[in-house]
Amino acid sequence: MQEQMCLLALAASRLAGLDPIAAIKRGCQVHAMLLSPSEFGRLIEKCWSIDSASTYSQANPARGQCSVTALVAMDLVGGTIAKTHVGDGWHFYNLIDGERFDFTASQFDSHVVYDDMPSGREDALTDTTEKQYRALTEAVRRAS
Repeated sequence: MQEQMCLLALAASRLAGLDPIAAIKRGCQVHAMLLSPSEFGRLIEKCWSIDSASTYSQANPARGQCSVTALVAMDLVGGTIAKTHVGDGWHFYNLIDGERFDFTASQFDSHVVYDDMPSGREDALTDTTEKQYRALTEAVRRAS
C-alpha cells in the first residue's frame, strides 16, 4: 500500500510539473517503469548541462553526471542504484530488472570494472546537490 501511495504521489507531482523531491524524501521507493531504459538513455543525453553537474563540458557531457543521472533514472525507470570505485571516487549507476545500466559510461576513456556495490538515494545525494537534481529532473520533464 505504501509503495502504491508513493507511486501515485510521485506520478501526480510529475504530471503537475511539481518537484518530486518531497515524496522521495518521505522514503518512497519507486519501482514503476515510466520510461524504458533505452528511452531514458536517449533522453538523458539531451538533458545534461552545467546546471546538472559542475564538471559538465560539451566535449564530455556525461562527465560528473553519474549520481544525479542515477537518481533521475531510479525515479523514471525504476530499479536500484549501485556504485563502484573509479579512480579516487565513486561512480553511480543503475540496476534495473537484474541488468546493469550505466547511462554515463561515455565519460570514461577506458572500460569500467563494475563492483555492483549496493547503494541508494541517500548515498547518491552525497555526490550531487538538490539544485542539480532538480535541474536534471526538470530538464527531463521538459524534454519528454
